[in-house]
Amino acid sequence: MTSSRPPHPVVRQRLHHTHAGDGKRIGLHPAEKALVGLIIVQLAFWAWANGGMRLWSNWVGCSLAVVAFIVSLWPRHYTEENSRQGRFHLSMWPRLLRFPLFWAGLLLMAYIAIQGFNPAWVWMTNEAGSWWMQGIPHIEWLPHGTISPLKMGNPLRSIMIFGAGWLTLCAIWVGVTRRRSLQIILYGIAANALLLAGLAIAQRLTGTDKILWFQESPNEIWGTFFYRNHGGAWFNLMVAVFCALACWHYLRGLRTFAKSSPTPVLGFLSLLMTVTVIVSYSRGAVLALLVFLGLFLIFFLLRQFSLPNYPQKHLVTAVLLLTFAGFAFIGLRGLDAKKTWDRMEELFAGETTSLVARQIATKATFDMWRASPWLGHGADSFQFIFPLYQQNHPEIWSQQRWDKRQQKMVEGRRFFWQNAHNDFAQILAELGVVGVAPIVFGLLWGAWHCVRRRAWGNPMVVVPLLGLLVVLFHSWGEFVFQCPAILIMWLALGGIALHWAELEAPAQSR
Repeated sequence: MTSSRPPHPVVRQRLHHTHAGDGKRIGLHPAEKALVGLIIVQLAFWAWANGGMRLWSNWVGCSLAVVAFIVSLWPRHYTEENSRQGRFHLSMWPRLLRFPLFWAGLLLMAYIAIQGFNPAWVWMTNEAGSWWMQGIPHIEWLPHGTISPLKMGNPLRSIMIFGAGWLTLCAIWVGVTRRRSLQIILYGIAANALLLAGLAIAQRLTGTDKILWFQESPNEIWGTFFYRNHGGAWFNLMVAVFCALACWHYLRGLRTFAKSSPTPVLGFLSLLMTVTVIVSYSRGAVLALLVFLGLFLIFFLLRQFSLPNYPQKHLVTAVLLLTFAGFAFIGLRGLDAKKTWDRMEELFAGETTSLVARQIATKATFDMWRASPWLGHGADSFQFIFPLYQQNHPEIWSQQRWDKRQQKMVEGRRFFWQNAHNDFAQILAELGVVGVAPIVFGLLWGAWHCVRRRAWGNPMVVVPLLGLLVVLFHSWGEFVFQCPAILIMWLALGGIALHWAELEAPAQSR
């Protein structure tokens, strides 16, 4: 018999446990299975496609996100195989329209589009290959942007990348109705991370400076990423994924008095991800990792003290810590982690010129923002507009060289800053206060949602959010969110954590 008013997907998840009354496992709806597969494939693709730093990967990744979004909204016909309430039809649109982050993302996409249709600067070039930006008339009271090559970056490319992350977030929120589906996505992410970690370590052991031993890179690589700092930041998110799964299974095993649990394996793999971050030689990623591990340890110990006195919990904890410490020592020693510590010492001793240059670039980027504080200069406009403010700081403008004929230091090769090495400053300079407002609203709503759902003790909510927090911390001194793989994974994990908070919320908070 068809129900005229089927229950809300999340309510239905609360009613439908893993097994039906006769002990038969309730299967996922075919559309949900397809959606879960598409999300896993898309998130894996961004990482393997050099972090999405090439235009072709933006087209493919964005297309996958659009398909996943369409599948999440496709009407569903439930049967007895995937429902305990008989047959009914479920429309997914109402849940999307009630999702605040859908509207926040839509406002951001519209804002960037207006910037693209109201350009204030146009990219010019000559036969010698030099390029410059030329101002053109525009509507000054509207958001404005640039006309520049899509390959280099412009508002359309920003819409493709931001849009892919936004659509993925919405697809997870709307189309996933079962906690089991979220687990499958996390395990798919984890499996892909293991493959990439194995590749990165193999490349380090063989001493290659090429991705997959054949692809050239302008920077020092890590795994499939052109830039080791991007690889380190992405693997930091993976550390959070493995720690969340390990902690959740551990607490679940204690509650159910399970004889066996995947916790030891997941804990060991968490350690493997930790080692992978450390031997990336990324100082920012290692600092963020240390902050995450400290916060995670505090959360874990607080959860331990809040549990009943299960007889096995202290013994298991001690054995795991000793085992993991041994594996960590062997792994770090074999992969020459001393180089990471040497770079960290240089950082804290102030012996690195790159840190000074980045601090000056941050100051110049804030100068760029102050020139148009409310509306910004346009999404993906930094590399084109920044030279106007970069020239006021000789230390980051050009390389000085000694001229023998003039017997003095003269200006040499000019430095080109494609990114500010500070995502906070760069995004503010590009979008302005008005453009950043939807992003800030999304962050505040996510925090309010978790508090409202009383999710502060849930490891599948708190631990991923801690991982997202430390990547934000890392982005103050690096351009991690300019890497699409990191941005989209960050949004996907945020969507999973928020949705898990809803699915496991206490009855009094619903």
